[in-house]
Amino acid sequence: MIREVIERYYNFYWIIFITLALTKIVLSIFLEGPIRTSLDFFIAIFKWYNQISFSLVEVYEKRIQMYIQNTLTLFMYLSLAVIVSVSLLKTLF
Repeated sequence: MIREVIERYYNFYWIIFITLALTKIVLSIFLEGPIRTSLDFFIAIFKWYNQISFSLVEVYEKRIQMYIQNTLTLFMYLSLAVIVSVSLLKTLF
């Protein structure tokens, strides 16, 4: 029974992760400009803005966008943790 539930929702977790990653890429393009290399692509997905970055930005709308990106990053890391734990449970059951 547990295996059936895990297999039913496994693809859903990946869809959530991909949606969050694509949203972060689009927001990163609006905030920092175009993505030129594959390194910029990974930075756009996994970047976390700290307090120094917030203090350097003078436009309030960009700060809000940075907060949104940090929130999306947190949810993306949580979804990755769920995917890893579900994958481990899938191998055990």
